[in-house]
Amino acid sequence: MKEEIEKALVILESARNVHMELGKRMLEPGASYFCKMDFFALAVFNRSVCLIKGFVHMIRLENFICAAPLLRLQIDNLLRFHAATMVRDPNDFVDAILQGAQIDRIKDANGKPLKDSYILSQLPTKYKELRNLYKVTSGYVHLSKEHIRSAMTVKGSKVTGRISDTDQFVDDKDKLDAVTAMANVTRVLLEMLAGWVNYKRSLGT
Repeated sequence: MKEEIEKALVILESARNVHMELGKRMLEPGASYFCKMDFFALAVFNRSVCLIKGFVHMIRLENFICAAPLLRLQIDNLLRFHAATMVRDPNDFVDAILQGAQIDRIKDANGKPLKDSYILSQLPTKYKELRNLYKVTSGYVHLSKEHIRSAMTVKGSKVTGRISDTDQFVDDKDKLDAVTAMANVTRVLLEMLAGWVNYKRSLGT
């Protein structure tokens, strides 16, 4: 299964090229004027490639405890970018963020606070699996049962634990599932970013 994990990691790494191409299309001449929403998209592009690089590196170093929260942060990228499409004026949304506002204090076009749970509920039905993934990966951000399970194994009455900076009790299947999930979340995020880029370019024609 380690070979499968490595193949999946290589595919995930290739997403960097898509980020670069979309970013270039967003900023090149003929893509309408540069606006505040571009600042936000640029930050998402940059954060995404950084998270992917860190995630891949940590999986290869067999440090799942460090890699898993990065998947949760990629979901955060997706939710925050989608939130920008839910407000009356995306530029005002970016202004508020630049001034230090918390996104969950900002309201959407219907007057609802942009809390994660609400944004998740407003995602298209085809992305509904993200709701459960959000919940699962949040368990790796705050100290939880996931960390306890990753630090020991129980067989009958025997408990084996170990302090180590490499995976001792994480199945390869869980790692492969995490890599696949990171690739899927990144794909959805890139679809959203592409939507903005295509819209922006249509304004320049």
